[in-house]
Amino acid sequence: MATNNAYDRFIQVEWQNKNVLLIDELKTTDRLQSVTQALQRALHHVHKIEIYLKDAEEHFSGKALGELTYDECAALQIFTREIDRESICMLLNRALCSEDEKAPRIWLPFLRILYCAAQKLPDFKEQCWRIGKADILNQIEKEKYVTWSGISFCSKDRNFIINKCTNQGVVIFAIHSIHGKDISKYSANENQKEILLMPGTRLEVTNIDRDPKNGKLIFVSLQERGTEQSKIAASNQLKSESQFECKHSEPIYKWSRFQMIDYETKEMKPIYQNPMSPNLTLDAAINSIPKKIQHLDTLLQQVNQFHDDNSEEMNAVRIYTMEWGKESLCKLLNEALKSDHQDKIKHWLPYLHLFRAGIQRIPLFKGECWRGKNTNIGSNFKNGQTIIWQGISSCSKSVDLILKCCVGESGTLVKINAINGKDLSNFTLDSITEEVILMPGTTLIVKRMGKYLNRNNIIFVELDEIAVKTHEEAAQSASKPQVSSNYDRSSPSTSNSTHDANKSSVSTKSNEEHTKNGSASKSKYTNDRNVTDIRSGHHCTLVDRLTDVDCENKVIKPIENYQKRDSVTLEEALDPARNIVANLDENIRKAKLRANKSSRSILNIDESAAIYLYTMQVNETSFSRILNQALRSDDQSIVKEYWLKYLQLLWQALKKLPSVRGHVFQCATAKINEKYPKEQMITWWGITSCTQTPDEIVGSFLGKKLTLLNIKIINGKDISEYSCKSYETEIILLPGTRLRVKDLSKNFNLNIYEIDLEEIDDAILLFNTMRNLKTQRVSKDVSLDKIWLECRFKDQEGRTIIKPNECEDHLVDPRGNIDEHILKRVKGSMFGLVAGDALGAHVEFRPHSYLVANPVTDLQGGGTWGLEKGQFTDDGSMALCLANSLVARRDFVPYDQLVRYKWWFRHGYMSSTGNCFDIGESTRKAICQFEDRQKMFAEKNRIPLEELDFLSDAKLLEDFNIYCSSEGAAGNGVLMRLAPVPLFFYRNPQLAIKYSGISGKITHGDKKAGDACRYYGALIVAIMNNIDKDQLLSEEYYLSKLKNWFKDSPLDVEIENVAKGSFKRKNGYDDGIRGKGYVVQALEAALWAFWITDSFEKGALEAVNLGDDTDTTATIYGQLAGAYYGYDKIPSEWIQCIYAKRFIECICKWIAYEGSQLHSDN
Repeated sequence: MATNNAYDRFIQVEWQNKNVLLIDELKTTDRLQSVTQALQRALHHVHKIEIYLKDAEEHFSGKALGELTYDECAALQIFTREIDRESICMLLNRALCSEDEKAPRIWLPFLRILYCAAQKLPDFKEQCWRIGKADILNQIEKEKYVTWSGISFCSKDRNFIINKCTNQGVVIFAIHSIHGKDISKYSANENQKEILLMPGTRLEVTNIDRDPKNGKLIFVSLQERGTEQSKIAASNQLKSESQFECKHSEPIYKWSRFQMIDYETKEMKPIYQNPMSPNLTLDAAINSIPKKIQHLDTLLQQVNQFHDDNSEEMNAVRIYTMEWGKESLCKLLNEALKSDHQDKIKHWLPYLHLFRAGIQRIPLFKGECWRGKNTNIGSNFKNGQTIIWQGISSCSKSVDLILKCCVGESGTLVKINAINGKDLSNFTLDSITEEVILMPGTTLIVKRMGKYLNRNNIIFVELDEIAVKTHEEAAQSASKPQVSSNYDRSSPSTSNSTHDANKSSVSTKSNEEHTKNGSASKSKYTNDRNVTDIRSGHHCTLVDRLTDVDCENKVIKPIENYQKRDSVTLEEALDPARNIVANLDENIRKAKLRANKSSRSILNIDESAAIYLYTMQVNETSFSRILNQALRSDDQSIVKEYWLKYLQLLWQALKKLPSVRGHVFQCATAKINEKYPKEQMITWWGITSCTQTPDEIVGSFLGKKLTLLNIKIINGKDISEYSCKSYETEIILLPGTRLRVKDLSKNFNLNIYEIDLEEIDDAILLFNTMRNLKTQRVSKDVSLDKIWLECRFKDQEGRTIIKPNECEDHLVDPRGNIDEHILKRVKGSMFGLVAGDALGAHVEFRPHSYLVANPVTDLQGGGTWGLEKGQFTDDGSMALCLANSLVARRDFVPYDQLVRYKWWFRHGYMSSTGNCFDIGESTRKAICQFEDRQKMFAEKNRIPLEELDFLSDAKLLEDFNIYCSSEGAAGNGVLMRLAPVPLFFYRNPQLAIKYSGISGKITHGDKKAGDACRYYGALIVAIMNNIDKDQLLSEEYYLSKLKNWFKDSPLDVEIENVAKGSFKRKNGYDDGIRGKGYVVQALEAALWAFWITDSFEKGALEAVNLGDDTDTTATIYGQLAGAYYGYDKIPSEWIQCIYAKRFIECICKWIAYEGSQLHSDN
């Protein structure tokens, strides 16, 4: 074995590193690569890598590795090797400390192995030592924090550091570690007693001393303070670090607000309120609350200690975060917010005014934050479930704080991937909490559930915030002041003051009158919606559009072809309307000028200008009113003659914008209840403008007859960014929107009528749409009854996928005859695949040593992914994607296969949980590459985006480059999904083998990967043609029969070695058989399990108990063994547990039926 000849890794060259690799980049659910694969991209950088890998294999071969896998042990040893100056540890740390953020990317797969290994090792909580260069001393300041962005090598042996390294430096770091990792027994040199500090380790200088014996040596004492993500000095001191003393014995700081976790799915009823008094104080706001808040006087004194921003609004935010006693303000407020009785919130409205105004000043937070509870509430969440948090939700950026103070030893930890949080870290009295709040109405979806890292007593729930504006956020965005780069302070015509909100006139006033009354109030509620837009110089009329209510429920024939794509300029689109819209050319010029300034838009200039023009006032009439009069007219010839091309351009723009769901509002300045009877179906034929902020229109018309329409929408379009007042929230509904009247009521507090409407999600229309799409995309002789093969959702937003087990009502079996013998083998192969996947899923990534001590003996649930017994992982999902493509297309169409893999990746199509998980890195990259190519292909060939996943044109399919993988990708994921191809084309072996190879190469570009698929596909084809097992696996059969099938493209030498029998090793694991991620090893392992056993069950258990990539090894085995033994020989108790059993049975029948229709060519 080669030995180290340098100790450079123990030398700290820089003090303050800039680029810290985010820990989230290392925490991954992707399938880990082997250490060889992980280093593929970095091979040309590293000298003598072959020696490193060989030494690691020799060193760990046959050894008990404990919790670590072989690849994790090998990675640690390789990382400690320093054969020369260009060692892996030096190159990797150079990348981590680089200013170039892309530098660490090629190392990410290897870093993930190191990170997973480190997570399994216990924390080292003692002193360790490291050395620094002489010039680093100038950068060190006492009591200064520093973050080391590289992986830092230290030693437990102080003498080793002094004796071996002081010739290279004069600064010795004595580090009091709390999260170091002792890797001594995995190091290339165990006597160096190495400790690793992972990227992002945060340290504090606690002392600097010169060695009295050797004046050249400087000792710097460092105390580890956790990672950069955690600013908590020591978690066990959290509650003792209060920043004030208080005369009460009860502590001022609790963190119960971080535990107020909802799991409600009900919609939130919006809160609208009167304009805020400009002189409202926090004292007055709180005194209006009838319930007594404990220790209120002391709390008010504490918030007044702030000097940077002591405004009433900011103090309202601060006092919310101060919990003192059981009846705290935040507790009482959230009880009111979550109550079904809205009258409970009315006393809180003044305080909420101040709170919301304060929140406006606080920066937005996007990223991960945490909540927790000291009880198990995991059963209240389900994967894919949508949650709406009714209250103000406190979260922390510090997982350590939540674990320590909220979760404890056995509770529930909730991770939120926030997009609209508010970061209170620098605004509250207890900044140690690193608090983030989510406003009422925040909508989240349950992404995944399981155990937290290696702490089996802690339930982990991950939630993704959905990009829907809450009513609070809409109110804030609507109230932002108008900003202009060409604002002229001296010109009265450009004043951005607003009128007193209590004056409800909506008539156009002169600039002089506007200026005169403008300073009367600081209220954010503007009642004059006809103010001049200082950026464009023309009038905008949002309230005019919000009160343009369609009160006639007419039966009008829908406008044909308005959703047709027809690229025209705005001038061309409106050319027919020149005679009915005054000053059209000038208004188009202004609209395009504005659109050109907003070049960041995803829309082109004509599309952006089309929306902007819709929001403009042209002379005395708004453009929208003119258009809507035509749309609501009984004579639809007017629309076709004058407006059709404009509508087509507008639709082209709107379909590029994300859809909005939730509650929006319109307002009628009259009582219109009689036109909206309860449960009536209503169709609106105009373009309907709405707002997400009811305050905006309620505040404008108080004291008048008013009907507020509260509309629950699913397909709105947010045009705020493109309107002439981009700071105001405007959502539009398209012509033909259908609604149901849910309720009618009167709000006696505000003396207004209310109508609750709900947009209809018409399942029949959705089904017809799917039929139309299928008619466009598949050949004419394909039946249209297999809608269950498509990517369908429970909602039109595409948030909740219809899972395979939810398709049973739509399943249709083939009408023709099916050969029972062939069906038995097809079902055996497909059920063998998913049974192997389910069998190995709960112990995936467990090393062989663990499975020797705890062998798998039966199908189980839980474990690695927390799945139920019989659920499958990515292996089964991708196999079903491939099978569905073959059946739906009745052909081999790689493009369609990639589309379905994309559906799985993005939406959870064919997943047993409704979400994509356990995706391999090579597959993920290939799918992302496919998506990028799709977009470029669509632009080049002018293909509408909504048609891109349904291409059927042979020329287009031929022109698209389907090979989306890099050449070096040779993971086992290429084999795990293979079976449907050889099963479908078994009657034509040459075609089956060719297509098997292509099916792999589209995501795994290495020749070995494609050839492994060709060879394994040939074995399945041979079994479908009744070959004997011993003959099939013999070298003679390969040379005499199978090799002829590969004569045009010989197999890679490693795959051919397998074909000749390299897998025939009686002692299995002890003879080198490994269930690894490398395709050659995986192929050998699956064939070994098939060769060494005489039943499906025995072979599947042997495959799983090899360890490591347990599910995929068993999945590959199951395809071949299932086809050979047949469906009836798979344990019946396993079959009964398989997820979506009826769906898989149906797809097997279609594979057998369609395959039998193909031309035989043996």
